[in-house]
Amino acid sequence: MAKTNTKEVIEYLRNAGAAEEDIPILAMTAFYESTFDTLAKNKDTEAIGLFQINASSFYDGTKPDNTLRSFFGNEMLSVTEFEKKLEDPQYNTNFAIHYLNVIKKDLEDGSSQFPDVRRNNNDPFAQFEGYLDYVKPFIAGGKLAGRGEDEMKDITTGIGVYVDAFMDINKIVPSQPPTPPMPTETQPTLGMEMRAEGYADREMASLNRKYDGVDQSIIEFVAELGRQKAKLGDK
Repeated sequence: MAKTNTKEVIEYLRNAGAAEEDIPILAMTAFYESTFDTLAKNKDTEAIGLFQINASSFYDGTKPDNTLRSFFGNEMLSVTEFEKKLEDPQYNTNFAIHYLNVIKKDLEDGSSQFPDVRRNNNDPFAQFEGYLDYVKPFIAGGKLAGRGEDEMKDITTGIGVYVDAFMDINKIVPSQPPTPPMPTETQPTLGMEMRAEGYADREMASLNRKYDGVDQSIIEFVAELGRQKAKLGDK
């Protein structure tokens, strides 16, 4: 297992030439494809790496298909060689973005040769299972299902990946609560202690409400943005 994180995934996506507006969707998709395990391998499909690329599906026997040939250029790799390269998270991301661009190019005439894309109103991200099962329901305002033993942690992490990536591409810097003043050397009376304690409790409650509200508004705003984008894509 070789874990990566949201910041590194955003960097991989930018290096691969991903469109900025696609980065939150793609980062969240990567999380639900591999849980950010760059060496993940699906025992059933043999899909590999960060975006869970099924190498053999891009070969006709031993010959690479058009998508793979255009990615390889002058370098021709066997299935085994391609699978080994896909263990590198940047290479895996490079191919995922190349594949997405091929799908988008194919849609320019209004139709798609890719079955999952056709079944989902020509949504180019639909070729990624993690997107269909988790990301698309989230941006459409649906309820996310959790995975594993700690489902709530999985859900909040997945949403957090999207929000962090959204804040990154929009240059949003989260505000920080003010640092509380250092205590003085004065010995307080009982009345002073009670007033100070009450004041501190009120201030902390106010701060908690303020920053909880900010966090929630960001999440609601991002989800609504995703829903609006999904609606535009359906037209």
